[in-house]
Amino acid sequence: MKTIANKAPYELRSLNSAVEQIVYYDSLTQLPNRNAFMLALINLVSVDNVQEFNLLFVDLNRFTEVNNNPGYLADDKALIAVTKLFKNATNHEGTLARFGGDQFAFLIRGTETLALDIVVRLHQVLEKALSIEGDLYHISPCIAMARYPYDGNTAAELLHSADIAIQHAKGKQEGYGYSCKLLNSAIRRHRIGQRLKGAMNEELFHLLYQPTVILDNNQFCGAEVLLGWNDPDLGSVSLDEFIPIAEQLGVMPNIGQWVIKQSCLQLKKWIAAETPLPGRLSIKISTQQLEQETFIHELMNNVLSEGALPTDIELDVTESLLMKDQQKAEEKLCELNMLGFSVAIDEFRTGYSSLAYLEKNSERTLKIGHSYMVNIATNNHVKKLVKVIIDTANRLGITTVAEGVETAEQAELVKELGCKAAQGFYYAKPCSADQLTQVMNWDNTISKKVATLDFKFAGSSCITGN
Repeated sequence: MKTIANKAPYELRSLNSAVEQIVYYDSLTQLPNRNAFMLALINLVSVDNVQEFNLLFVDLNRFTEVNNNPGYLADDKALIAVTKLFKNATNHEGTLARFGGDQFAFLIRGTETLALDIVVRLHQVLEKALSIEGDLYHISPCIAMARYPYDGNTAAELLHSADIAIQHAKGKQEGYGYSCKLLNSAIRRHRIGQRLKGAMNEELFHLLYQPTVILDNNQFCGAEVLLGWNDPDLGSVSLDEFIPIAEQLGVMPNIGQWVIKQSCLQLKKWIAAETPLPGRLSIKISTQQLEQETFIHELMNNVLSEGALPTDIELDVTESLLMKDQQKAEEKLCELNMLGFSVAIDEFRTGYSSLAYLEKNSERTLKIGHSYMVNIATNNHVKKLVKVIIDTANRLGITTVAEGVETAEQAELVKELGCKAAQGFYYAKPCSADQLTQVMNWDNTISKKVATLDFKFAGSSCITGN
């Protein structure tokens, strides 16, 4: 009797453990099941002062192809294989559960960045086909994400948000959904950040050039450098996409110096080919670049080492840079001006502090922002405002350039208002160095040949201030 009594607690513990295994764990994958996941979720949102966390739902696309396989337990073997891949991908960062059927769920405590990183990994581990019973299956994840407390304050609200997101994700090629904003957009930003640091080393960046023309005679008077990025995984990545991310990661100074170095190399090539660029080559400078103590030294080193001169280059800065720390910014820009660089205020709106800076320097250009061009032909208030800017600049002897000119009507309007030069798709889209070289070689026959490349300017010239 004593022996039996001693065994009873052990047997009860074993029984409880067996019941718990049945109730809270999936018998196939040995992952926590729906019951365990729901309990964990409810407990998590019930904790006082709970931090932000993320809920992920993952459906397996094209899993019916495995279900239809007549092979013995092919679907079970596929689910076990996917479970192993998911475990390896997540490195146990959170709670992974089999929610039912071919659906998995994750609870990830931590930042949105961590959750997005896991989403990328889940997608990557299923990029290769699964080999089951000698057959290959191309299964892909359909992923939805909800974030506490932004997408719900209770377990029910979060599940509802995630369910809406998974329905949205199923209708999209990317296979991502997000309850408040599209996860495919967020995930793209995350992947851009991951790829950005290696893009220069892998030579994925390239330069494009957009000509500037004199409005009086449509003659070519310089060009602006634009940075392009074609990524084997991401495809074409626009400046608007990756520049804010580069600034956030703090890599803009390195990218900016790379642009300067490559631009100077191209200037040297044009000179060697006896087709020097008329006017200056405009290069955008970021706030992060200008704030670096070593910026001017690195700039001069890159320019001179590649055989270019400061007088070949115009540095474009936004007026927000001047407004951030006006005195310090003006000191640096004046030093650049003294070294021979021209400085232009880019995307100008109404910053009269920018005009005050330009008035003090000999080489001065003001570029009227694209946002004005959008409405200048239809909004009389915008037209009057642009006229005030141009009139003020002309009185101060500052050259004005209209950016983002896309129609003949816009071009004619800014010309009538007294603007000196323009740039935009109406004249030419950004082009390669070779295309720009052709333009510089065409001389008198340019008007006949430019039509084949959608260029609408008439020749080559230089522009100077008033």
